Amino acid sequence: MAEPGRSSRRPLLVMSVLVVLPVLARCSDGTHEGKSRLLDEACADNSCAVQGSGRVTSGPTADSTGVRVGPGQGVVTIPIPAFSHVYDNSYEIELLVAGRGAAQARLFMKLSSCTGVTGGTPTGSGCLVPVESPSTLLLNSNFQWLAVGGASGADAGSTFQGLVVQVSVPDDGSTISVADMRYTTYASAVNCSVSAVGFR
Repeated sequence: MAEPGRSSRRPLLVMSVLVVLPVLARCSDGTHEGKSRLLDEACADNSCAVQGSGRVTSGPTADSTGVRVGPGQGVVTIPIPAFSHVYDNSYEIELLVAGRGAAQARLFMKLSSCTGVTGGTPTGSGCLVPVESPSTLLLNSNFQWLAVGGASGADAGSTFQGLVVQVSVPDDGSTISVADMRYTTYASAVNCSVSAVGFR
């Protein structure tokens, strides 16, 4: 029996219920593959320049092009013909290589002039500006795709003429064979959408 002056109602218990809904996030970075078998096109019409032990040879098949450097110090400069218009995308370059020892590969932007450019190297047809530090390629007898580096089209000014890869070996007995070249492009903007199950 309730005491006089007290309510007979029991305290109301308030319970908080936490509802967790699965949340789905979808992102698209616009990644897509670029061209492969670029080496045939790059070295057509004697466009690949060689120094020292560097030379242009036949590739994996009789009708394809290959590049070889070493033994002995040498350099091969390979233009990348697909980069006539880079816009704002970013690009990653890879080489299909095999060999012995270690080689270096470095990515350059080719400009029409070195005027006002810091760190540019004049060439007979323009100016080479390094995009980043050289990549060391550790080689073995099996062909493998190895990354050279990347570049952003946003860095290209009005004098931009394309990208160039230089492959070199020192005079230490190393050799490198390049069978192909390819690139992957990445859109500059990464678009993400987030949604919960049952909601839009």
